[in-house]
Amino acid sequence: MFKRILLAFFIIFVLSYFIYKWIATLPKITFDEAVEITRQVGEEIFWAKGRCNICHRIGDKGYALRGPNLGQSKDGPILPIRARERASQLNLAGATEYLVQSIAEPGAFVVPGYNNEMPEVFRAPIFLTPSEIKAVILYLESLEGDTTFKEIRLPPELLASYQPDKPPFQINGDVSEGRDLFFDLEGAAACA
Repeated sequence: MFKRILLAFFIIFVLSYFIYKWIATLPKITFDEAVEITRQVGEEIFWAKGRCNICHRIGDKGYALRGPNLGQSKDGPILPIRARERASQLNLAGATEYLVQSIAEPGAFVVPGYNNEMPEVFRAPIFLTPSEIKAVILYLESLEGDTTFKEIRLPPELLASYQPDKPPFQINGDVSEGRDLFFDLEGAAACA
């Protein structure tokens, strides 16, 4: 009986070692915040990583109904025109500032007929970087045809509360120290 238990423990230990070695060979994922701020990149983020299309459509493109349609629709004119109108209603400097506010503080202005459901895209689970947010804003402003680059300033509160995406769990440390800790019968871990 003791030999079987010892054999099972040995097999588990050997498998664990090989799994650990295999995980260590996997490429490390890096998260580059230096995203190129262009209309094209913003469009890609809108329809993919940003998950904006889960709630928003742009005219006839997309299928979402949860949030306002950002194109010409029953919700009004195309977004850049609406953004200028709302900016003047809210005493903001311009359309860009309204779009920044809509992303930084989604509940600051809720379009009538819709719920306050927009997530803070710079937090979990979306984790857009400040550069990605700027690219999306540039894309939304370009819907009217204006593709000139504008300086987009994000509020310090957004930058301060930005939570960068954490890389997946990585095993770091000294294997021999872990082994000693695991097999120390009198230690705090008391695994063996």
